[in-house]
Amino acid sequence: MKFQKKVRVPFSRVDAAGIVFFAHYFTVAHDAYEEFLRELGYPWEVWFENGSWLAPLRHVECDYFKPLVGGKEYTLEISVAKIGNTSYEMRYVYLDGTEPQAETRHVHAFMDRNTKKKMPIPDDIRGKLEKYCS
Repeated sequence: MKFQKKVRVPFSRVDAAGIVFFAHYFTVAHDAYEEFLRELGYPWEVWFENGSWLAPLRHVECDYFKPLVGGKEYTLEISVAKIGNTSYEMRYVYLDGTEPQAETRHVHAFMDRNTKKKMPIPDDIRGKLEKYCS
């Protein structure tokens, strides 16, 4: 299963050539990630303000196939690429119709909020993520 979101590139995200500045691909994906978490049943106050764990980014990367242009609407297709013991990798594909324009991958690692040491992905979260594995 994949989560899809329509995204329109705002003027504030483009450079002088009218294309998305490279770093904003991550911003757009992270904004969509929050919506994906709500879809899983984890609103802001549960995911980001719980008392026991954190799931910060550990790694991000992007492959750019064609530039995204300002003002245009794209489909952002979101899935879980991989689930490990303590981390998982999200995959974001920017589509123009059915044609990929770019792909970002974000690895989130779970850690204990107090000790800041890695910890296993909680079972309830793992189960919900597995439904979106591609």
